[in-house]
Amino acid sequence: MSLGTGIVAVATATHSAPHHDTLRLGASVWEAWSFDPVVLLAAAVAALCFARGLRRWPNVGRANATSRAVSYYVGLVTVVLALLSPIDGLGSHHLTAHMVQHLMLTTAVPLLLLGSPVVPILRGLPRRWAARAIALARTRGATAVWSLVRRPDVAFILYGVTLAAWHVIPGWYDAALRNDEVHYLEHASLVAGAFPFWHNIIGAAGRRPLGYLARIPYVLSQGALQTGIGVYIALADHPLYAAYATTWPVFPLTPLEDQQLGGVVMLVYGELADILVASVLFALWWAALARAEEANEAAER
Repeated sequence: MSLGTGIVAVATATHSAPHHDTLRLGASVWEAWSFDPVVLLAAAVAALCFARGLRRWPNVGRANATSRAVSYYVGLVTVVLALLSPIDGLGSHHLTAHMVQHLMLTTAVPLLLLGSPVVPILRGLPRRWAARAIALARTRGATAVWSLVRRPDVAFILYGVTLAAWHVIPGWYDAALRNDEVHYLEHASLVAGAFPFWHNIIGAAGRRPLGYLARIPYVLSQGALQTGIGVYIALADHPLYAAYATTWPVFPLTPLEDQQLGGVVMLVYGELADILVASVLFALWWAALARAEEANEAAER
């Protein structure tokens, strides 16, 4: 049995009304907030540990601490909103909403990484827990896996395959809508796939194998793949996802119209985000080049 067949089989065998569908017929969309204790607890622990770690961080290591903290907390709030706001429930009725949710989750990843959260969170944990986490991260297996997945080529393929699999492979997307466990797996894999990719763009200084200019085509190429998926969804002449044909619509859109809008959202957002990131990378390269020229001129005096 293939992996795809297995995912669809599990979803079919355990099919029930998904718990993430918090919308009720006739009720206001704004009543569809979820209060998943696991998400709330995890977000609270992540927020508190980061804040506690920043307070414990020596001044010498707190460069740009404010901007990093803002980025980290914006990313954390984005994750919480994606998972607990009415967007989650709407995603069971409209592909466009589910697409927005996926974009929120993957956008949160670079925001979290810009916060450089590893050191603050480790400093914020109880010392025994931090020591165990560090020991686990230093094991041969963990270091081997991270060394592999953070390679630019592997990270690129991993992220691209994850995006394509959940949106293009027949049955996977429907399985995620019909089964909570598969739905959680979908979100976890999208976030996990995004982390090594974005680490190559904005990871810790000295650990990025790509220069500023090399990162531009790296980002744009991944964006081209996302655009291609969006075009595939938007231009399909029939509904691709059967689950939306069996649920009631919240907004006055047919499944095909909703699908077309969802594809447009994916490709437009992807293009705009890629242009923004590429522009920032070019500006950083230009600034670094200017600093190097100034240093050379100063050395020649």
